[in-house]
Amino acid sequence: MSIFSRATVIDVKDYGNDIKEFTLKLDNYKRFEAGTFLQLTLNEVTASERWPDSRPFSIASYYNEDKTMRLIIRKVGKYTAKIFEQLKVGSICTIKYAFGEFILPMFDKENEIVCIAGGTGISPFLSFIECLEKEGGLDRIKLFYSVRTPKDYIELDYIKNVIKEENLFIYCTDEKVEWAENRRINIEDILKNTKNKETAEFYICGSSEFIADFKRELKENDAKRINTDEWQ
Repeated sequence: MSIFSRATVIDVKDYGNDIKEFTLKLDNYKRFEAGTFLQLTLNEVTASERWPDSRPFSIASYYNEDKTMRLIIRKVGKYTAKIFEQLKVGSICTIKYAFGEFILPMFDKENEIVCIAGGTGISPFLSFIECLEKEGGLDRIKLFYSVRTPKDYIELDYIKNVIKEENLFIYCTDEKVEWAENRRINIEDILKNTKNKETAEFYICGSSEFIADFKRELKENDAKRINTDEWQ
């Protein structure tokens, strides 16, 4: 059953290129799985009222004592434009959470977790990283993260601080920076850095085309466990 909560915006970070990070403080905060998503409406409604127009967003953080959630939102349509205009520090919105099956394996605590992120597709992986950091399982994760320009990187300093250098693969397609490959991620990058493609858990999040291409290529190369975040 979904959880219904009033939420207050306590921080807004502007990354430029129509990307913002919103931190919400929830009135009704319950434990949730890393990788899940929520429905957000700008209306203030109660649980007994009809649910109004809303949009889904990956939760870009993990369960914490501060009772907060972070959302990474790109302005791509009328509703996200309204979110950018209306949600300021102190603003109130309403959310329902947590939904989806794009979650870490419940019983497998040993095999690799290979995350492939394009742009704001990093969002659910930030919750993965926070969860595994708390559980002492960060050595299992390998992250392939691609954006167009350096401004598009989300929480990159945090990511570089907690994930081992040999497990982190950073790409920037439109600009050259010394700490990133100036090209797209390709399937060879992933396969040569995965110990066992049959037992590894692959997770893909990005644009529809990004997801479809890597899902197809992984299947063609006999990967067995492929998870995609395709609600977007």
